[in-house]
Amino acid sequence: MKQALHGCTPRGALARASAALTALLLLTGCGAGEHICTLRDSPTGISVDVPPKWADRAAEAELVACWDGRCHGGGLRLQKELREAAPSSEPPAPWPGFAVVEGLPEDGRTKVRVELVLRDEGGATVLDERTTLVPKPTYPNGRDCSPGGWQGAVTVTKSGKLTSR
Repeated sequence: MKQALHGCTPRGALARASAALTALLLLTGCGAGEHICTLRDSPTGISVDVPPKWADRAAEAELVACWDGRCHGGGLRLQKELREAAPSSEPPAPWPGFAVVEGLPEDGRTKVRVELVLRDEGGATVLDERTTLVPKPTYPNGRDCSPGGWQGAVTVTKSGKLTSR
């Protein structure tokens, strides 16, 4: 049996491929201990927590966000199924919701006026409150990676006031 030339045995090919892959990883900055940034993103918008006292009465929710003389927003879905899936707690957990608001300011300084309106089955207003917030960047891949969507967060208090968090 003749000896293969230039390391063309299966074992030699595997060794060459392994060496090439190692070199490629080193050249691209990937290696043990490095933080990998994925393509994971987060939406731009405003999260809302509404305590059951108010959410149980709401058939419809609307969130409007205004800045620089323009308003954006519309429907907001309070996610009852997420609340029901959470372990029971005392006091009962708030109903979470999220309103996608495209184009929120990304400077970390601009104040956004937020209005939250809850209506009952007959269309009567149950809650109509306002507050201001400054959107902040989110980091779904960690702070070593580029930010995802900019977000704000508001909470309805037990007494029915809207506060930013």
